[in-house]
Amino acid sequence: MTDDVPVTSGASGTTGAPGGSGVGPEQTVTRRHPKIGFAPQNFDVPGPMRIYHLLYFIGAVNGLIVNQIVDRYKSIVPITGLPANTNFLVNQLRLSQKKVLSLVLAILHDPEVVILDDITTGMDSVTLKK
Repeated sequence: MTDDVPVTSGASGTTGAPGGSGVGPEQTVTRRHPKIGFAPQNFDVPGPMRIYHLLYFIGAVNGLIVNQIVDRYKSIVPITGLPANTNFLVNQLRLSQKKVLSLVLAILHDPEVVILDDITTGMDSVTLKK
């Protein structure tokens, strides 16, 4: 049907069951989180992006909802040395903090496996000990 011709009468039928792919209205569909996290060697964020924007983006890509993202970040922050205030611009962080943020983003969705691509390059000795 198009906007050019108004519908004045008739019926519209559909094929298949509601929800498609075998999921009925009484069932819920849950998204699975990816089983792999990845922390790249060269962590680069395009443009001026705030930590919370990056957290929400990566969290959403990995199937998390806002409350899960906030809870995970709050549980990880005390051991990382990252600022609890996520309003900072990512490019204001020191190189070692960016590396830690990269690691946080890799484990944010609680993957079974985390691939670390030379994550310690550029980290200071204090951060490495943590």
